[in-house]
Amino acid sequence: MVNLTSAVNYFRLTRKHCTNWPEVLYDSSLGRPVRGKLNSGEVITLGRYDFYNLLILLESGWRVKENDELTMTLCKDVCLKVRTTRGLDLVHLVEIFRDRVYGDTFTGTVIDVGASNGDSSIYFALRGARTVIALEPMDESYKLAEENIEMNGLRGRVLLMKSALAGEDGVADLLVSTKSPNANSISPARHIAESTTFDRKEKVEAVTLRRIFVENAVDRVELLKMDCEGCEYEVTRKSVEELKVIDKIYMEYHDGPRDPEVSWVRGDGK
Repeated sequence: MVNLTSAVNYFRLTRKHCTNWPEVLYDSSLGRPVRGKLNSGEVITLGRYDFYNLLILLESGWRVKENDELTMTLCKDVCLKVRTTRGLDLVHLVEIFRDRVYGDTFTGTVIDVGASNGDSSIYFALRGARTVIALEPMDESYKLAEENIEMNGLRGRVLLMKSALAGEDGVADLLVSTKSPNANSISPARHIAESTTFDRKEKVEAVTLRRIFVENAVDRVELLKMDCEGCEYEVTRKSVEELKVIDKIYMEYHDGPRDPEVSWVRGDGK
């Protein structure tokens, strides 16, 4: 919450959804963890940024189904278990399901690289994608995605692979941050490497787009979503033929608007 509009919205949503809103606002003003008593009766303790995103979800019609010290299950047409003590699962729910950053409807094959807890993969399937091929190499996130996909009865629509996308097939070291699981990468971009503490490595399977295409009989991809904190660079450089049959690519670029990968993917790079 860095601007007046967000602050006013936080105040409004807190008063609307919390019975102890004065306490919540006081703790938030001091930068302390927030203990909110929701109108539905649940008592939720979160950092203030995560609590704000929870309020946004409640305002959008989501409800808290289950809550413990580490995770929360939220439901609205779909149910998703998210991590609440670390990572960005709550803000990703806002971006994907409320803001619809990836679009509204899908009809073909979607490849979801960096599936995390399965939130985006489930969104693609629910919004019409015929098949979703989801890659998530981190063991913890993979198991959470598996649970969420099973919970929503989507095993037949979402193919979950415990793999990292790379420029070459083989085995890779996944750098893992316990505190920031959404930043895990086999080849972190510079600013990710400089701002993230990676405390261990996991040996993971590395697969190429070519292998995914061959093993799943893919001849056309409606959307390739890449959120792998740096793997985008090697993959786009080594997947020239595969990129030709991908209709849309949604990816992060890490070095500002002049990032050379942007030009490369658009087709005007060297």
